[in-house]
Amino acid sequence: MPEARAVVGIDPGADGGLCIVSGGACTCRSLADLQGALQTLSAWASFERPLLVALEDTHAFAGVSATANYRVGWHGGFWEGVAMALGLPLVRVSPARWQKEVCGTLPRDRRKRKEAVARVAQRLWPAVRLRTPRGRLLDGLADAICIAEYARRLRPPVGGTRCGGELENGGVRP
Repeated sequence: MPEARAVVGIDPGADGGLCIVSGGACTCRSLADLQGALQTLSAWASFERPLLVALEDTHAFAGVSATANYRVGWHGGFWEGVAMALGLPLVRVSPARWQKEVCGTLPRDRRKRKEAVARVAQRLWPAVRLRTPRGRLLDGLADAICIAEYARRLRPPVGGTRCGGELENGGVRP
């Protein structure tokens, strides 16, 4: 299988995002516009193959409503199904894993961690707008950018829809 030319990072959370990185271009979509994000991925999948899709692995959280946990799980399953329907190689990655590999050591405080991830994403793709006009952080897009960077560092999967997640060059960006 030829090396992946384009990679996709997906944060399936409530304020999630989708990021496609191909060569020197980065295309991001908010999952608030689910139809638009789906159309973007479908168009890229028909235009440029093979893609490697990295999907943040989700699980239920204690202290969070059943409805919120259900929605996160639903979105994760939705995007896994989309990748399978489009025939795209998929790897599920835990937040701790992609954060460690791409961002290094992060603060334990959730808000500070989100800001630190956004700074890494902004360094990777300075032209991408990660804040609303009023200054609210679009943390789902920042996460999706970093998940795509994690996917870029992965070796292309050998067949199937999942891969082992081995990093090339020890995770060092060439």
